[in-house]
Amino acid sequence: MKVGFVSLGCSKNLIDTEIAIGILKEHGMEIVKNPEDAEMIIVNTCGFIDPAKEEAINTILEMVEYKKKKCKYLVAMGCLVQRYTDELKKALPEVDLWIRLDNYNKFYTTIEELINNKVEDNKKLKMNTLLQTAFDLFTGKGFAKTTVSDIVNQAGLAKGTFYLYFKDKYDLRDKLIAFKASQLFDDAHKALDAAVIPDFEEEILFVTDYIIERFQNQQGLMKFLSKNLSWGVFQDAVGTGSLVSQKFYNHYLDSLQRYHVECSSPKLLLFTLIEFISSTSYNCILHNEPVSMEEYMPYMHAALRQICKVYITETPV
Repeated sequence: MKVGFVSLGCSKNLIDTEIAIGILKEHGMEIVKNPEDAEMIIVNTCGFIDPAKEEAINTILEMVEYKKKKCKYLVAMGCLVQRYTDELKKALPEVDLWIRLDNYNKFYTTIEELINNKVEDNKKLKMNTLLQTAFDLFTGKGFAKTTVSDIVNQAGLAKGTFYLYFKDKYDLRDKLIAFKASQLFDDAHKALDAAVIPDFEEEILFVTDYIIERFQNQQGLMKFLSKNLSWGVFQDAVGTGSLVSQKFYNHYLDSLQRYHVECSSPKLLLFTLIEFISSTSYNCILHNEPVSMEEYMPYMHAALRQICKVYITETPV
């Protein structure tokens, strides 16, 4: 990686800059003089007097412009950062990393973490772009008529990038189901956290109503997800596949304990509830058959209560 330095202020700052340059060279980085050539720019600031503060801030703002070109990372260190870290973070969000004087002993570690985190963020961004693009095409053009070329062309990514994440479009479809399921259950978890629910069964009905409302408002999501929400996929979404919906699953398990509910098989109960909700709502929402969803909801609620009674017993507090 090519790194450019701007050192401001006193001779001590210059010494710190030289030490930092030496550390980066030891780790294989190339130091460049022209900021236009740099993939990372580090500004060593001074902040003891007002003119120095002003110079430091103006220099950082000037370096921000290079992020529109080749520069991927902008780092600030030095006295100004030590004295005004919190204020600077709020005022200059374009800076990727602020290194205080008392963190100089971890200088390279923090640089390395920045690079690794950005790489991971870029990977997630590309994968999410492919997933969302595929969802748009699958629900619009249809799965059978959508090719890998269609997906990467619309996503603006290379075909090689696609195969870094997916074996083929069938593998993408399976991961997309888990991804969309995890988003749905994460949103349900957030809504559940914000609500005041008196008991376990009411939580189940609340989540049911939330999912049904989402399906009614996003019928493309329902068509894609409802008949594919098998337990195997959901288990992946709440297991190793997604930390997001793991929160929903943990909330579900915590609720069993919080409301003093004994359940012989929590996973089997959840499987039954999910399959029942997704399968019975499909025709009611899409075709109003055999009745509209609004007409069917009281019966769905009653059936869900009966399903819960098969699996659970409440214990005395």
